[in-house]
Amino acid sequence: MEGGYARTALVSNVEVIEDYPTAYNADVVRHHRWIRGDWQLLPYLLFPHKISSITHWKMQDNLRRSLTPLMWLIAAITGWFLLPLKSAIIWQTFLLLSLFVSPILGVLQTFIPSNIDHSLREYLRLILNKSIFTLTNIFLQTTFIAHSAYFMTDAIVRTLYRIGISKQHLLEWKTSSSTKTMPNSLGFYILTMWPASLIGILAIALPFSFYSLTSFLALPFGLAWFFSPLIAWIVRQSSTFEDTLHISSGNNKTLRCIARRTWLYYATFVNAQNNYLPPDNFQEDPEPLVAQRTSPTNIGVYLLSIIAARNFGWIGFAEAITRIECTLRSLEKMEKFRGHLYNWYETDTLKPLLPTYVSTVDSGNLAGHLVTLSSALSEWAEKPHLFFKVI
Repeated sequence: MEGGYARTALVSNVEVIEDYPTAYNADVVRHHRWIRGDWQLLPYLLFPHKISSITHWKMQDNLRRSLTPLMWLIAAITGWFLLPLKSAIIWQTFLLLSLFVSPILGVLQTFIPSNIDHSLREYLRLILNKSIFTLTNIFLQTTFIAHSAYFMTDAIVRTLYRIGISKQHLLEWKTSSSTKTMPNSLGFYILTMWPASLIGILAIALPFSFYSLTSFLALPFGLAWFFSPLIAWIVRQSSTFEDTLHISSGNNKTLRCIARRTWLYYATFVNAQNNYLPPDNFQEDPEPLVAQRTSPTNIGVYLLSIIAARNFGWIGFAEAITRIECTLRSLEKMEKFRGHLYNWYETDTLKPLLPTYVSTVDSGNLAGHLVTLSSALSEWAEKPHLFFKVI
């Protein structure tokens, strides 16, 4: 709906990154909120409003997607219950393809090399990794589709009741931080996902009660749905270590060498001649030349590099403080627009380069870097005995 009223014609250089939940229950809470929001827009579809046809279509498509797991589940169980075995197998195959044709085509596309520089081993490894990822995704989506049908239906029914009868809790929202504190026990998953287990039992029991051969087709799906709380809990355990970075000794040495060479650039060119500001770049060919200009992002990255250089032991505590103070004094002298630095300055004169303008990106970068710098300085002030030592 927001996009129907406030949007851009074309934005090609903006990338929005959102942290994806690492726990299934947190993902369920998020999707439950999204679906409630989609169905709360139902009055905009039933009654005329000044929104475009494409916006109408997008809203309808969101409603369709929220009904897909329930309709898929009904279609699958109906096929097992009513169709003979051969027809049920064909029917189930088409149902699976309706959900997973896109990722399957993605795997097939991997067979076409996109980079001729890849060795045969890298090419085969890419295919293997893509295939494993896709098969795992298909397995998990199929395993959780019974629970998806339940919680999406719950979201739809709740929303219809709230907008039609109670008129309350329409702005119900659980923050990301609150969902991260949800219990991580197997009992909690069983308690919240028991409808999926019940659906699994019914999916197996119905064909078996009529001695239908399709019961053997329903058995793996029913078992997967019955054990879906256990599988969700197991998946949650593996994500505990997702953000842990493990670096081999060889890579660690390589990265430290790159970092040391990077600091050498700042140690060489950030000097009194450049008012203790980092030049934008250094040209080696066809002749050595220092670009005596800098930007807020360059300055912010340099300030962070001082912290890193001190942590690595490349400079002493006194030198780190001196470098930071010299740079901050230069920042105080530089011309600004309503407190914001312009995007480019001459490092030798501190004058802004024409045409002068303020970059929201660079200003935001510098603000984030200064927050990080402030945290590091606070840590140094709290434990000075640890940082006065020169490693």
